[in-house]
Amino acid sequence: MTKEVPEKEAKLASWTNQKFKEAMLAKESYTDRWLQYLNAWDNSLYEDTYAPSYKTNHVSNFVYSSIESMRPILFDNNPRFEAIPVTPEAMEYTQDINTIIDWEWHRTNMQEILLANSIYTFTLGTSIIMLPYLYKNDVDSSTDGDVTPIAVSPFNLYPDPLATCVEDCEYLIYACLLYTSD
Repeated sequence: MTKEVPEKEAKLASWTNQKFKEAMLAKESYTDRWLQYLNAWDNSLYEDTYAPSYKTNHVSNFVYSSIESMRPILFDNNPRFEAIPVTPEAMEYTQDINTIIDWEWHRTNMQEILLANSIYTFTLGTSIIMLPYLYKNDVDSSTDGDVTPIAVSPFNLYPDPLATCVEDCEYLIYACLLYTSD
């Protein structure tokens, strides 16, 4: 037994599908280059190339060694956040805001998320941390939900092809696999 999809939802799904196809086509050249950059990092860029039998197949991967030597240095210490008030009245709240930001940094384990996602930062020049608001369904919960950082692969994000930056996007599609129990 199939359910009838309301016309309004069908139009929205059709519009979204069309925008997703447009964004995917516009991003295709980036995706191809990004795959080459990642292959250079993990040393698989030249795997399928032919070399004479007398030549060694050992290649020093300077891309990998450069990136992997930078990552521990850049992520050795936690950053220091500093809230700066815009008005004199806000001065009394800046220390509380600094404490909250520092607490959230540690609560969400942002140091490890950024370190793991830094492969995209250094190889592609693009990395994304999404901060979705996750609702809680508990009636007894004292808070409504949490903001939980999620490392997003740039391969799964499809911006509006006409946008010049994120702020200009009419839409931004995050594509991921959904697993259901059905």
